[in-house]
Amino acid sequence: MQSKFTLLLAAFILLSAASAQAQTAPEQPFALESEKPVERTIAGGESHTYQISLAAGQFVRFRLAQRAIDEVLTLTALDGKRLVEMDVTGVGGEESLSLEIATTGSYRVTVRGKGRAELRGSYGLEATMQTSPTAQDRKREAAERLLVEENELLKQGDKMAQQRIEKLDQALLLLRELGDNYWIAMTIKKIGINYYYLKQYEKAADHYEQALSIFREGKNRSDEGDVLFRLSFTAYGLNRFEKAIEYAEQAGAIAREVKDRKREAETLSNISNFYYSLGQTEKSIAYSQQALAGTREMKDREGEATLLTNLGLMNNGLGRSEKAIEFLEHALAITRELKDRLTEMYTLKSLGDSHFQLDRKEKAIEYYEQSLVVSRESKDQTVEAGAARNVEAGALLALGRTYAALSRGEKAI
Repeated sequence: MQSKFTLLLAAFILLSAASAQAQTAPEQPFALESEKPVERTIAGGESHTYQISLAAGQFVRFRLAQRAIDEVLTLTALDGKRLVEMDVTGVGGEESLSLEIATTGSYRVTVRGKGRAELRGSYGLEATMQTSPTAQDRKREAAERLLVEENELLKQGDKMAQQRIEKLDQALLLLRELGDNYWIAMTIKKIGINYYYLKQYEKAADHYEQALSIFREGKNRSDEGDVLFRLSFTAYGLNRFEKAIEYAEQAGAIAREVKDRKREAETLSNISNFYYSLGQTEKSIAYSQQALAGTREMKDREGEATLLTNLGLMNNGLGRSEKAIEFLEHALAITRELKDRLTEMYTLKSLGDSHFQLDRKEKAIEYYEQSLVVSRESKDQTVEAGAARNVEAGALLALGRTYAALSRGEKAI
């Protein structure tokens, strides 16, 4: 796994990673009736609960249209037992929850906004009921169950990508029989995502292109933008950097159109990374600064710290050490606030590099030694142990180089 400090793909992962937030207290449930849509605004961490009476043998389908924020749709029995949870799409997508009811009673439907409290969006929720399920209804329920199972396998990481593809292939057969183009496209996109995890970039791109065509035909703008966003990564993986930028710019334009600020910031950061890979550091800096404004607007402190660190690194590379120090000191304050020890370690090492370039060798030693202290204090306490070891090794080498420059041979050794 790459370190999240490389000015490449990992910045996206950092920006995509949202910090855990406390949930708001659940509200009293509202009545939900069949074929009476509900439209409401919602924030990250907020939950809206609805109550609906259902009879044994009935078939019910809930559809949740997500706008500007990712949401989770859950159905529970009145005793609190969770029956189904759907969270297989994202911002701008639709969640569908279908079920044949086993027991007559009162059920609760919950819509929960994901992410930080600063994120704002809305949704449309609609329930439709039938006295009994048709053969088509049972196919839909089976397809959704496969999508949920695939989603659960995501928790086991890339090693389960092939098994996830098998689940999705089964779901796709059922969805093609239903003729549901939206869910056909969504499932094809998910297959592409798993091929990307397997580093089979050509196969991933082929599936993304198929999904893109269907989403465009259906005028599903958010989903179109998401596929373009992912196509930028497959292009990057295939060393087609100019094409990666082209896809990312299209994805960013759609993110602005649908007011998805999180995705817009992620896309700007990715374009920065792609330009950096092309050796166009000035353009990379310009896009990182735009992304920084977005993370600050959303109060995304982790994303802000990452961008500040990368801006420091890029300015160091251009010989602008004083400017680099300005970015890095700000990043250091945030990493300490967040108790992000790995980022803190890297930022301290980068500050040492900046001071070394300015011939402030004593100051450089101070930062290198702080970086090593953090490394040793946090050893074996991070999932990114490999990245931590790399930073520690870099700090040791830099410290030796600095002592050598000060003619302190015994320290250098």
